Amino acid sequence: MNPILFKIGSVNVYTHGLFLVLAVVAAGLCLYFLAKHLRVASSPVLDLIIYPVLFGVIGARLAYGIVYYSYLSSPLEILKIWEGGLVSWGGFALGLVAYIVVVKMYKLSIPLWLDMLAISGMLGVAVGRIGCFVSGELYGVPYTGPGAVRGIFPVTLVESVLALIVFFILLLAFVKFHKSRSAKSSFGIIFLEGALLYSGGRFALDFLRSGEKFMRYFNSNQIIELIVFIVAVIVFARLVAGTKKGGPDAIA
Repeated sequence: MNPILFKIGSVNVYTHGLFLVLAVVAAGLCLYFLAKHLRVASSPVLDLIIYPVLFGVIGARLAYGIVYYSYLSSPLEILKIWEGGLVSWGGFALGLVAYIVVVKMYKLSIPLWLDMLAISGMLGVAVGRIGCFVSGELYGVPYTGPGAVRGIFPVTLVESVLALIVFFILLLAFVKFHKSRSAKSSFGIIFLEGALLYSGGRFALDFLRSGEKFMRYFNSNQIIELIVFIVAVIVFARLVAGTKKGGPDAIA
């Protein structure tokens, strides 16, 4: 495992940081090409990358300070982001808020751009988790079966595969959905499918993740994942019921 991927002179290029950049680039390019494919405005894409990433990092760090406050020597230590420590769900939450705000500022369709976010976001997660694995951030429980890495279950690598599978499922569903409908009409169904698949998959996968457990079995991420899954199921069921009852216009 290589936390430092290579050096340029005396400057270390860290694996995790490099793959985070690659993840942002991959997600951004995916978002751009989806917009181009649907022939909708692609000019907001840069702002839809910069602001969600910025606020996502802040949210992930704040969530780390809340979940792992006992590891911080003082509240001000949360500002030392260069020392590491991020909680992904905090980043997802604040990044999502920033994304929706930017979409509203440009007066775009929120459901449509949420669908595109789900697809591009899953690609970004897939790339970013590879960086976690390569840098040695395994985080898995002790495991000696097939695929074990240094006696640990490679949970970050499996999560990357999970995100990639969800990416392809959402992409295929998105293309199929928009072949039969106007490019500018979308109900956010793809976004909800992504929330269902990823939160459900992460919930199951986190049983194999090391760390502190609540009620002996669940970690803090799983509580959030369960809430996201339940909310997504309820909203998804209402959207489907609305479609059957009154057609697409009933939930437009």
